[in-house]
Order: sequence, then structure tokens, then C-alpha cells
Amino acid sequence: MPIEEKRDWISFHLLDEDELGERLDRVLSNRFEDLSRSQIARAIKTGAVQLNGRLVKPSYSVNYGEEVDLDRSFFIRAEIGPEVMDIERIYEDKDILVINKKAGLIVHPSDHIRSGTLVNGLLYLRDKEGLTLSDLNGEERPGIVHRLDAQTSGLLIVAKNNRSHRVLAQAFQDRKVKKTYLALAEGEWPVRDFQVDLPIGRSPSHPKQMAVIQGGKEAKSSFTCLAHQPKASLLQVNIETGRTHQIRVHLAHYHHPIIGDGVYGFRKQKIKTDHQMLHAWKVAFHHPGTGEWIQFESDLDPEFYQVADRLGLLKAGIC
Repeated sequence: MPIEEKRDWISFHLLDEDELGERLDRVLSNRFEDLSRSQIARAIKTGAVQLNGRLVKPSYSVNYGEEVDLDRSFFIRAEIGPEVMDIERIYEDKDILVINKKAGLIVHPSDHIRSGTLVNGLLYLRDKEGLTLSDLNGEERPGIVHRLDAQTSGLLIVAKNNRSHRVLAQAFQDRKVKKTYLALAEGEWPVRDFQVDLPIGRSPSHPKQMAVIQGGKEAKSSFTCLAHQPKASLLQVNIETGRTHQIRVHLAHYHHPIIGDGVYGFRKQKIKTDHQMLHAWKVAFHHPGTGEWIQFESDLDPEFYQVADRLGLLKAGIC
């Protein structure tokens, strides 16, 4: 039997702002976190990865909207199945689903993580309730327009059809989606309002991590201190750009890492928590179907609330 007949191709589009201009092998190794860049590069060189139906080099710089075809048979991975999951729905109509993601929930599968993700829960809703999901990001990321770190709680927008997905992805790229976070940071934040405009890129010493580096991509964050005391501060954060780990990296750069951040935080955690204290609190955007400006707000993660309360940081009245 010819090798070609054994191949099992999946397709998805590159609609993530943070991926644009990056090398193809780096983009794919970031998407499939359990695969090394050398594994991805080998797949590209052997023709198991194609871009817009043609062969390219691993160093190819990707552009917005390009289609990636990937031969799954090159990588041995288990199927992704539906799983019963408690998903808190904030809003839903025929175009979008807005959920309040729990801290600790991974958004989509990776090479070795095939269960327990939000996608598994969405697939269950698709099978049981007939929930429709866009397929522009391939069968392993149905409906996924943007992401939150696994340990970050809060609002996530899911696209229920391809038209909505395209409109939302373009809105994220054009920075027309307003995102507001709450963070508990180590130490006493020195000022009420603080603007950060520092580029972020891959850390030269830790390739799986991000860092403030010269020549990185533009990254802008605005911090407002809502309450503080010597041990910790409650911050409201608005991000103009959506770089990977942006808030965590910017806060760590100024030596006020997010409480519970096991990657960018202090080596010896001063305040013990089960996960990092970062919550996607509010989101506002133009509805992809009607064009109406809509906004949503989510309840705090229970541990976030408990830690903030224990530290005496709830006096601002927002919680």
C-alpha cells in the first residue's frame, strides 16, 4: 500500500496574533507543547507538514490566516473523546458561547494530554446537546479562538461557527477585544497606575518560557493597584496586546510576580496557593453576528477570593 494512503491529515488556520511572523517550526512546537522543535522540523522536512498545500522550510515565517496541513500519522497520539464536565456558561447564542473557565483546566489537548481539557467537555456538549463549534483551528481545537493559561481562571469566548470564528480572530488581531484581568501580585505595588510597554519574546535561556527581551514583540499592559499591603497587592490589568504569558512576564520583570506562579514566580513561594492568582475578569467586544458592543463579567475563582480576603485585599469593593 502506498505511504500516502496511510496518512491522516488534519487542517487548521493560523489565526493567533501571537504566532504571526514566527518560524513555522516554533509555532507548531508551541501549539503541540509535548513535541520538540526538532521533531516538528523533521516532520516539515519529510512533507508531513504543508502550508497552503505546499512544502516549506522549518524557518518559514507564518502569516495571518495561512492553512496548515499536518499528517497525524507522523505522530502517534490517542484520539480525543467527549467527557462530562462542569462548564459554567455565562452567555450563549447561535454564534458564540462565553464561559467562566476554572483554574487548572487546560483549554485544548496537546500531544500527550488527550483528556480532561475544555475541548473534551465541549465535544460532550456537541454530542449530547448539539452544540455547534467552528472547525477553523482543526479537530483538536474546535471553537477555540483564544486561550487562557491552564492555571488562569475566567472568561473565554468560544466560536460556534466558522464565520464567528473569523470575525473574532480578526478582532483579536486588530486589538478590538477589551480584556480586563485581576491579579494578586507578590509585595506592595508602589503606585496606583502604571503603564508597561516592554517587548516580549522567547527566553534565550529557557525556550519554553517568555521574557522581556530586546527585539521581542510589542507588549503593552496597564496596571491599576486596587488594594495593597506589604505582602501582596490586588491589581486590575488591561492588556492592549495579547502576547503569551504577557501579564505574568511583565509583573515578574518588575519583581512583583503573580502569587502562585510556578514558572515566573519566586523560587521559594512566599504565599502558598494551589494555582496562580490570575483571573480573566471582564471581556468586551463587538458581537460577531450583530455587531453590537457586548461585555461580560465573571465571578472570581474561589481560591482567588479566599487568598485576597485572607490578605485583607478586598477593601476596594470590586469582589
